[in-house]
Amino acid sequence: MKSKAKPNTGTPKKERTQIKGADVTETAKVQRRDLLRKALPSVEVLASIAAVVAKGTHAEPGLAVDCAFRLWKSARARLREEIQEAADDAMYEKLQAESWDKIAQLREYPGTFAQFLKLVVKAKTPADSTKRFREYLRDSLSEDEAVRRIGELKRVGFRDWTAWLYEAECYLHWWAGQRSELARAAAKKRKSKKTY
Repeated sequence: MKSKAKPNTGTPKKERTQIKGADVTETAKVQRRDLLRKALPSVEVLASIAAVVAKGTHAEPGLAVDCAFRLWKSARARLREEIQEAADDAMYEKLQAESWDKIAQLREYPGTFAQFLKLVVKAKTPADSTKRFREYLRDSLSEDEAVRRIGELKRVGFRDWTAWLYEAECYLHWWAGQRSELARAAAKKRKSKKTY
């Protein structure tokens, strides 16, 4: 059985590759041009906007069309901003929901500070949990403010799930950074103990 021979196009392989790349570039240019065409208003849309603009004034048709085009571009830009904001909000809510799903929560609120230490901080002992939580607070507050905040949490606790989740998320973010620093320090210590 005969095998099919590859057709000789008359151009060396290197040139064929370059031509193929040029085709891809040309295709991308055509796609961009098509997108721009789709992004621009139709003549009918511009004409209707221009008619509305010119209706109450005695503006020249060219000025009315220029004004209509500027109005259309402004509306398009505003719509893009709104769409982006909505997409950002949706992404933020999705990320929040995913991260909040990982946080231990209570069935009923208000939650106590002891419950928070047990479910979120999770140190070996309650004293270790309190110490670690105080360190977390001292990253953003003074020592006195941290002690006051802990006292307030012991008295009042967490009134609702939003306060619980907010504090838990901030604490867990801080603790992840602390753990990576501790791991780095331990690795450095192990490395320095090795003698060659």
